[in-house]
Amino acid sequence: MILAFVSFFLSCKKGQPPLPKITAHLSQELKDYFANYSPGMCWVYKDSLGKSEPDTVELTSIIGGNLSADEGITSHEGYVMNYTSSRTVSFWIWVLANSDSSGRATLYPGISGGSCEADYTNNKWYPSFHDSASIVSGKVYHNVVRMDNYCSYFSNVRIAKDSGIIAFDGWGNKNEGGNFYLVSRFKK
Repeated sequence: MILAFVSFFLSCKKGQPPLPKITAHLSQELKDYFANYSPGMCWVYKDSLGKSEPDTVELTSIIGGNLSADEGITSHEGYVMNYTSSRTVSFWIWVLANSDSSGRATLYPGISGGSCEADYTNNKWYPSFHDSASIVSGKVYHNVVRMDNYCSYFSNVRIAKDSGIIAFDGWGNKNEGGNFYLVSRFKK
């Protein structure tokens, strides 16, 4: 993954050969869940334990396009998105095509502590997909993907198509655990 960042940025330098044409395109399905947002989009979450004020998470930057993970031999369409949080740990989401019909979304906390992942392969989501899921507020979302839990700061991350992250269990900046659920979205 670091190699992809380096390869992407090095290709932008003068005198460097450009990356090859994209050979693996990001599916619309992956874009609908993870990449159809622009900087300034905000999500507001409440802590179901009522420990503090709502948490606002903002998409602060997005880098997208032609990313290469194998020194320029193959080129993959992908996005790297930075999210900052007013209460929980800030994070990155990296979405990368493996082929035209598969790809992976990975959530990394802004500090060390593992990652959470969701894979889309042959029109199926892994580790799990739900036709509908309700969150603590009682609101029901449809077409929900749950990411694997390999992360110290986030778990049970659930993403709804065209809504973004709708709920997660996480640790706040003051080391307070909580179950966070989406209450609103807005654009700055």
